Amino acid sequence: MDRAAIRTRRLVAALGLNVALAGAQLVGGLVAHSMGLLSDAGHNVTDVAGVGVSLLAVRWATRPRSPSRSFGYHRGPILAALANTAVIAVVTVAIVVESVVRLLHPGPVHGGIVVTVAAVEAVRVSISKGRRRSKGASCRQAGRGGVPICWGHCRVWGL
Repeated sequence: MDRAAIRTRRLVAALGLNVALAGAQLVGGLVAHSMGLLSDAGHNVTDVAGVGVSLLAVRWATRPRSPSRSFGYHRGPILAALANTAVIAVVTVAIVVESVVRLLHPGPVHGGIVVTVAAVEAVRVSISKGRRRSKGASCRQAGRGGVPICWGHCRVWGL
């Protein structure tokens, strides 16, 4: 299998996992009234956008060069990075606006839902970490993220 096909397959798998995760966090955050889950869903939406644009860039880069495109489509990843940055900026502004609204009008957070979503995320990261060949710092940090959230909520509840 050629290199582009391997990258495409991995990107599609990552895209599917991140879409499912972002959807679960978004629904959980809305139901639980949790800004933490909503901001994490926003983070994962930026991951989805980044992976989607990367998938498009990988496919563009495999196109052959032409007389009008003497370097081919290898500038696609640069445009992908620009698009990803724009999505991150939009999501960041949305999170800040919602956070200010919730500071001015606080409401109760349903901790059970937050703990459940955090536990599912910790399990998902543990599984995906086991399947990765290179275990980078980002994956290790994300895997440890769900456990402190669960522990913190249990401490608040007095468990």
